[in-house]
Amino acid sequence: MGNVEGKGSLRRRKLFVANWKMNGTTSFAEAYATFFLTHRSSVPPYAEVVFCPPTLYISTLRGIAESGCAFLGVQNVATEKQGAFTGEVSAMMAAESGCQYGIVGHSERRRFYQESESDIRAKILRLEEAGLIPILCVGETEEQRAAGQMREVLAQQLKDVASSASRLVVAYEPIWAIGTGKTPTPAEIGQTHQEMRALLQAQGCSTPTLLYGGSVTAANARDFLVLDEVDGVLVGGASLQETEFLAIIRCLEG
Repeated sequence: MGNVEGKGSLRRRKLFVANWKMNGTTSFAEAYATFFLTHRSSVPPYAEVVFCPPTLYISTLRGIAESGCAFLGVQNVATEKQGAFTGEVSAMMAAESGCQYGIVGHSERRRFYQESESDIRAKILRLEEAGLIPILCVGETEEQRAAGQMREVLAQQLKDVASSASRLVVAYEPIWAIGTGKTPTPAEIGQTHQEMRALLQAQGCSTPTLLYGGSVTAANARDFLVLDEVDGVLVGGASLQETEFLAIIRCLEG
């Protein structure tokens, strides 16, 4: 990420990722696409935007990507390239559908589908092979945080990830903050991102892109994005409201 000119000063580019999770309908996706196509001139030059809808709605949002307003991402990919894996979507399929990014390692995949670190490494490799940029989610539970295990957990989740991807985005999403309205303090986020950057640079990933995620809203996004250590945000529930997500994207203006 470089600097872009914005309102008389150089501002570092920031990445804004919308993760719809398993939400939406065809009509919702169509209205969402229309909104952002209509308001594409409102997206500031410092913002790189990625929409990650459910797989079935990627094609509905393709017009946004083709307009140059945003990129598309897939929420999950299979550990395998292809084959007899009913219900799975390969990284190559996502790339062919117009995606440039892919989310891996989200806490919901780890928790509800028992995805292991080896599964997540395999998915990162599949995304790399398909030419997609992985967005790796990491974060600790409230119990792990209380036990002082946060750094140990993050180190394990980040172990050897850089060797599988030439380009890598890492989203720090403390599990206890997702959908709860609770967030770490900006100082805590800054310190955690510094430590993650050091871990990744030690693996040879010289310029990782680091996001914060977990109860991000238009009311608090600026608090995170003004931090030098934070390169963007991964937004869940608030990204389902077009005006709210646009407000998050524009929060550094002025």
